[in-house]
This record gives sequence, C-alpha cells and structure tokens, in this order.
Amino acid sequence: MLARIRTRECAKAGVFNGVTWSGDGIPLDNTYYMAVAGGTLTIPTGTHMVACELEVKSGATLIIKPGASLTVNGIVMNNGTFTIDNTGSLVQVKEDTKNADLGAGTFTMKRETSALKLYDFVYWSSPVENLNTVLPSTIGLKFHLVAK
Repeated sequence: MLARIRTRECAKAGVFNGVTWSGDGIPLDNTYYMAVAGGTLTIPTGTHMVACELEVKSGATLIIKPGASLTVNGIVMNNGTFTIDNTGSLVQVKEDTKNADLGAGTFTMKRETSALKLYDFVYWSSPVENLNTVLPSTIGLKFHLVAK
C-alpha cells in the first residue's frame, strides 16, 4: 500500500514502526504519506503535524494529546486504534467521498464539558455513546437524534 499511495498523491513517506521512523523520516510537511505501522505514536501537547495522507495499520495506535493537532490533506485510513484527547484535533482538508472515514479500526474522540444547566444547548456530532450516562438528569425527550 505504501507504493500505491506514494505514487498517487504523496511525494514522500514516513513510516513509524513503534520505535523509529523509516522511509523519508518524520513527516515535515503535506507532501508526506504518514503511516503508523506498529506500536504507539503519540503526538504530544503543543505539536502540530501535517501529512498528505495517513494510515494507522492493524495493531498500531495513534494518539493526539490535548493541544496537539494533525492536518491531513487526503485519505485517513484507520485499521488500528486512533484516539484524540480533549482539545486535540484532526483536520482533514479534502471533503469528498474518496477521503471519507476508511478502515475497520477504532476511533475515539474524548471531549470534556462543563456542567450543563437547565435549557443549555450542546451540539455533538455522531457517534456519541452513553448519552444517559453523560447527561443523567436530562429527560430522554430532550435528545434530538438524526438517523443515517
């Protein structure tokens, strides 16, 4: 898959194996195909990375810590575990079906909110799990769910 992606849109490739980077090394700009092939890659607080495309392979983990970000111009392929901590961010630039959420991995986005008061309005995009646990005092009729 590395060769296919490199020849399609990305001029360089940086592959993290859990310990070190191979190929063209650490992605430095939006010309890099970025792959997490093994182990855990943590993007620490205050770090802002960019990539042409991203792949998290099966058995690998990518974590974006609070205050860190990753901007990906094209495809995000997740077959591993991808977690974004509170105030971390993933920005996917191209908005088309070709670059939609791909892969069979686990994606988790953690967000913290302040205590809600009566008549507060909060908009969360899907999927959101355990709403009754997150907002135990909210009457079920006050949730507006949009099905696919």
